[in-house]
Amino acid sequence: MELFVYILKLNIKKFFIYKVDALISIMDSLVWFIITILFYEYIYLYTDFIGGWSKSQIFLLIGTTEIIKSILMFFFINNLTRIPYYIKTGTLDLFLVIPISSQYLISIRNLDYGSLANFFPAVFIVVLQIRKLDVDIIMILKYMLISIPAMLLLYFIWFSIMCTSFWFIKIDELHEVFFSSLDFMKFPTAIFKGVFFIIFHIAFPVVLVSNSPVSIFVNKDYNLIYLLIIELIVFYLIYKMIWFYGLKKYESANI
Repeated sequence: MELFVYILKLNIKKFFIYKVDALISIMDSLVWFIITILFYEYIYLYTDFIGGWSKSQIFLLIGTTEIIKSILMFFFINNLTRIPYYIKTGTLDLFLVIPISSQYLISIRNLDYGSLANFFPAVFIVVLQIRKLDVDIIMILKYMLISIPAMLLLYFIWFSIMCTSFWFIKIDELHEVFFSSLDFMKFPTAIFKGVFFIIFHIAFPVVLVSNSPVSIFVNKDYNLIYLLIIELIVFYLIYKMIWFYGLKKYESANI
């Protein structure tokens, strides 16, 4: 805990040293968030429902998506993306010899406060939409609780992708696919059928991540939550296996 507090303070100092870069990052995030909101405002001028979802429900999904993405980017955008560099240059050794979890240190070493630009507007939108729905405090607590394994699932997927650099020299394309797939998080699960449901809920479950917490309010579909827990266990095992066997290869490459 002391280490995490130290990292928080250190990264705040870094953030304010590069004020211009920080401001540009914040403005860029806010602009795209506003564009998304305006896009759906325009769409709902001509229809009452998208895939059976009302405007309030869609905005709740968008807000939830932005909250999850903001937190994930805050912790990991400047960390997980550096894993291939650590592996290629041998810098990974520096993390392995420290007497704390190397996965933990690699994941939180460099925090990006600029990524939190959308967090507070997204929370505002979620609170605004929840007030329009018939919910109680238990449902709100369930929503917050389910959001935690949802974020962990996305972290396990992202970490696993970056660790494929133990075997492959260039993984830029795979990483870009991951980032592009995050755009699907703001779409309701109801519009994905057949093979697309399998892709975005099972094989690459980014839609499951955002829709599972929202399902507490929208359709009370606990099947999504059960599927989320199963996927979390599966990808946790994948995450651990890739790291374990990746380290074996990394060690053999440095003999």
